[in-house]
Amino acid sequence: LSAREPVVEFVPTFEYIFRHNRGIFWTLKDQLPESYGNNPVFRYLFGWLCPPKVQFLKLPATETIRKEMMTRRVYQDIVLPFGKHTLEDAVHKAADMFEIWPLLIYPSRIYDHGEKLQGQFRRPDPDNIIPGTNYAMYFDLGCYGTPPSILRGESFKTVTCMREMESFTRKVRGCPFLYADTFMDREEFSEMLDLSLYERVRKAYDADKHFPHLFSKTSGCQSFDWREVLREEAGKKAN
Repeated sequence: LSAREPVVEFVPTFEYIFRHNRGIFWTLKDQLPESYGNNPVFRYLFGWLCPPKVQFLKLPATETIRKEMMTRRVYQDIVLPFGKHTLEDAVHKAADMFEIWPLLIYPSRIYDHGEKLQGQFRRPDPDNIIPGTNYAMYFDLGCYGTPPSILRGESFKTVTCMREMESFTRKVRGCPFLYADTFMDREEFSEMLDLSLYERVRKAYDADKHFPHLFSKTSGCQSFDWREVLREEAGKKAN
């Protein structure tokens, strides 16, 4: 380094992917209030337990807790193409609907693997392909936390807002990460994702006869129907 020579550093895949995971990004304060978590007595006696693993938090979750996680908190990663005003519009959209700060934004690539081998991300618009490559530049918009209006005890239409964000995402040919809940019907889900290769593989290995469809595994909370929540929100006053 002192000679300013090029250096290659290798980071294990697991550590790279979960490099922000220790504090569950910045949402640990939603799980453990700072008045407890930063208390010297708590840190001395129980600091070794923190931060908790996400898998551990999900394992004992009851139906009530899962519903609260879906309707009172926001955990979303949405991948969107760099386009004219897309980044600016996405930030404004997320800020207006959720009022959660900070937002996580980082660049990413989406590759064009051809019509037969394309994964669930749809092929990038040819106009967005970087010259001399087979990929286009996208960005990830991460929004994690509890909307302030909920903390203030005000009415908040979580599912309604998420469907509006999903509509924006489909319009600009983006896609959410499917670790999070989605609130689309089957037609909207198929419009957003390229499921052609997925469906072919499912049929080729008879997975369609034995395993649930990707839509069924990611559509809202599996413990109840998000459409019921949407109907309840329709009767609420605007945020």
